[in-house]
Amino acid sequence: MNDDQKPEAESADDALSWEGDDELQRATSLDERAPADDDDDLAPRRGVFDVVREMTRGEKAVAALFMVLSLASAAGWIAVVATNPVTLEGTALMLIYELGEFLAIVGAPLAAFTAIQVARGRARTLWLAGLFVVTLPWPLLLGALI
Repeated sequence: MNDDQKPEAESADDALSWEGDDELQRATSLDERAPADDDDDLAPRRGVFDVVREMTRGEKAVAALFMVLSLASAAGWIAVVATNPVTLEGTALMLIYELGEFLAIVGAPLAAFTAIQVARGRARTLWLAGLFVVTLPWPLLLGALI
């Protein structure tokens, strides 16, 4: 580059803009945005039990069945934890093991509740059935069967 051809000094605003930005008319701060009406929210506000109100009678029966089964699964995991006392060397190992026991107990009801809230229609039943199989207290069942 020659000394005669010095580039023009660009301001910070020019460096962060492209041609056509003026046409977009985007709001740059919270003050420039239009106030939102309470009735005009984009996402509907839903409560925990609104999903249950929208279910058909059959879906409610299936969801109730799987919630009862998940609570039975949690009771089974409580039995597994109570009948298999474990002592490990070190506080960290024992805390991690007890965290795993706690998650095994609360996992089934929490997974069933989540599937009921998130999944819709036939997918909900499939999710509930799959989660039930995954969260079964297998040590208790295999011990009773063998």
